[in-house]
Amino acid sequence: MLQKKKKLLLICEDRVALDDCKAIFENLGFWVFTAHSEQYAKIITQTDKSFHAVIFDVKLAEDRATALLTHMRKTLDKHAILFTSPLYLGAPTAKRLESEGVIQKLACSIRERQKLADEFNRKINVQPQLAYDANVINCFIRAIGEVIDYYTGDMPQLSKPSLKPDHQTAVGFVTALTVLSGKDVIGSTSVTCDKGFVSSLAPRITGVRGAEVLKDDVLIGDVAKELCDQIFGRARISLISLGYEFSVGLPEVVIGEKHVINHRGNSPVLSIPFTLAKDSFYVEFCIDKK
Repeated sequence: MLQKKKKLLLICEDRVALDDCKAIFENLGFWVFTAHSEQYAKIITQTDKSFHAVIFDVKLAEDRATALLTHMRKTLDKHAILFTSPLYLGAPTAKRLESEGVIQKLACSIRERQKLADEFNRKINVQPQLAYDANVINCFIRAIGEVIDYYTGDMPQLSKPSLKPDHQTAVGFVTALTVLSGKDVIGSTSVTCDKGFVSSLAPRITGVRGAEVLKDDVLIGDVAKELCDQIFGRARISLISLGYEFSVGLPEVVIGEKHVINHRGNSPVLSIPFTLAKDSFYVEFCIDKK
């Protein structure tokens, strides 16, 4: 049986570059469609939603580019990947759209022809199979609620989960990360807390006042590790019932503002934000199926 060609949509107002890139991608085995304007791109994506990927490289005002990309994300099949060149979205907007899972960024533009094709081919061929779905996410959310309720008597408020634009940048003061490994799964999970959350939870875990804990890196690490162990231990029980067999390593702790988290795996990192009173913490996971 012949393998079905993957559909690719190229959007660029430079018709010469568009035609050149179309020929290059057709040689790579794609079924290529082209659009030289915002309007034509909308028509194509409204009539055909089955594109495997879209490369967007059109000179538009940032608000219009954002609106078009968001529209295509909602219109196309959920598995379609939207790539953008670095030229027409400001860094904050691009970072936000990437964190929301709307786009992925490319370093090259369509005008760079072969360089773009090489970069795209590398990215498209290493897209990992996400090992988490709604059931997996809910395992973590339930575990978090149970643990925080046990220590504080209150349920944390859940904010919208989102994909992080990179694996490394932390959004809190201290992180405890644990590695997951098994026959079919590899990855990592982490919990990152701000100072206020560590301070409020510390007396319940260590028996030491929060203000004193914040002066002692060992005690700070103890709070983060205990949370990590409790949350991921409970989540693991639920995940095993879904068929995920893996072992959990000892937590690694990193402390300090703007610290780096070294998640394992190639899948996007899913971040789940929570608040308790005025304090915040984040649970993240990055899980690949082998």
